[in-house]
Amino acid sequence: MIEIRRICINCGSSPGLLKEYMETAKQLGKYFANQNIEIVYGGADVGLMGAVANSALENNGKVINSKIAKVEKWIDKK
Repeated sequence: MIEIRRICINCGSSPGLLKEYMETAKQLGKYFANQNIEIVYGGADVGLMGAVANSALENNGKVINSKIAKVEKWIDKK
């Protein structure tokens, strides 16, 4: 069986039309943290994307902000 160590999340920076969307996003972040799966995401700290990331962090998960990583990589080239 393949072990998933990192997953990329791409979802909205809005809370979605239904309150269940936000709750599900939080549950997903918690699940990934509990499974020791790192999250790579676009960096928004609001909406569904923020809910996944913040929930993972609240549950001692690891989150990688792809925008920051890209900027740091660009700076390192200079």
